[in-house]
Amino acid sequence: MSKTVARTRAGARPGISQKRKAQAIFLGALLLFAAMIGIIRYLKSQQEAERASAPPKMTSYVMDEAHLIDSGVRAQLNERLRALYRADGPQVVVATIAGVTKGSIAEDAIAHARAWRIGHAGRNDGVLLLIAANERKARIEVGYGLEGVLTDAVSRLIIQNRMERHLQAREWTQAAAGGVDGVLDVVGKIVVAPNAGRVPESQDSLLWTVVVFAGKGLLVVVFVSVMALFFIVLAMVALSILQTILLAIPGVGPRIKASPRWSWLARPLPVRPGGGSSSSDSGSDWSSSSSSSSSSGDSGGGGDFGGGGSND
Repeated sequence: MSKTVARTRAGARPGISQKRKAQAIFLGALLLFAAMIGIIRYLKSQQEAERASAPPKMTSYVMDEAHLIDSGVRAQLNERLRALYRADGPQVVVATIAGVTKGSIAEDAIAHARAWRIGHAGRNDGVLLLIAANERKARIEVGYGLEGVLTDAVSRLIIQNRMERHLQAREWTQAAAGGVDGVLDVVGKIVVAPNAGRVPESQDSLLWTVVVFAGKGLLVVVFVSVMALFFIVLAMVALSILQTILLAIPGVGPRIKASPRWSWLARPLPVRPGGGSSSSDSGSDWSSSSSSSSSSGDSGGGGDFGGGGSND
């Protein structure tokens, strides 16, 4: 009697082991799927946050996002800066924000300048004058082509002499007008030669863009592969359960094995939750190549910025 019980227990162990193996595989695949869903949701939230903090589309030479500048003066400044750009001069843009969103006014300024691609493509003759209301600060961001003219020292003097007192008094209209006057006194009559500034550096930006897109593509491929593996394992587990149930029904198992059409259901699968296993144990920092700089549109011309400029 004891020998019979021992044999029964010995025969039951492989089935229990395979069942636990199937459960572990299924649980592992489920956890991997949950992890991938978490990663995708995190990346999506990051992308939405970046979109939310991204500058709006440039539609004017005075982008008064914080509504600080008097409407009449805003219209005058806009026409003045538009006329300068139409006359083949530098593209100067004024922008206001309620407060700094990227850590410093310099980071906000370069983000706006790059997003709007201020200046002529190849000339990189863009200038951005940014005013942050909460911080009472201003920043002048300069394209590569004008760095030798509108230097950091000159930009600092413009802010100190023509804007500082108005910023502290919250006289935003006077601050913007004074800043524009100071900038145009320096670059108003300058026509930058094509390919001025550090244009070759834009090639690094293009390479970085390619690397970023390649990384995103690789992530998508990995995600799709993991999802495919998860569903394959899920299908195998479901098929194994079905096979075990059918073969355990008296009279059905022999018929399946004898049927030319359904005999494949009796073949051992890699995962058999109730029985044995069939598997053997053998083993401007961005590209400025755009040439769509319209002389009549209030949009960026494709200029390049590299982080130069000054603020108070």
